Amino acid sequence: MNKNPQERHASCLEFLEALGQARDDEDVPAPRNATRKILIVDDDPGIRTIYTTALKVGLPDAMILTAEDGMTAMEMVKASQPDLILLDMEMPRMNGLEVCAALTGDEMTAAIPLVVLSARTQEDTRSLLKSMGVRNVLRKPVELTHLVDVAKRCLKESKRR
Repeated sequence: MNKNPQERHASCLEFLEALGQARDDEDVPAPRNATRKILIVDDDPGIRTIYTTALKVGLPDAMILTAEDGMTAMEMVKASQPDLILLDMEMPRMNGLEVCAALTGDEMTAAIPLVVLSARTQEDTRSLLKSMGVRNVLRKPVELTHLVDVAKRCLKESKRR
């Protein structure tokens, strides 16, 4: 917002990354009335920041956790028991399909709703995910309002169980 264009962020993504970094630097505690935990798993830090920001706006009472790969995600799921997981398919160390299989195959984590996000998902992969109980597969880039709506619906449905 600087008057001098040379001192402005070059893109919206750069601005969001700076905003996320500023938020992280302040060591802001989770909302006091956090009723739900959402885990975002994506190897792209910019995407994690964008999704985190959208979910914090759309679900201000939720605690947003992030992981940059499948192995870290599995550790975080065991430690924090999130109420919803947003999962990218293409990640290092353990891809989204492997994470889905591990989570849906474990009775302790099988009930956690999963939203899979992918730029390219073949029909056979979609069928495999469906057979594992994954009902929400969104194509990237996903409209943020749609992502928030899907997250709200998943949390509402899981609360009824």
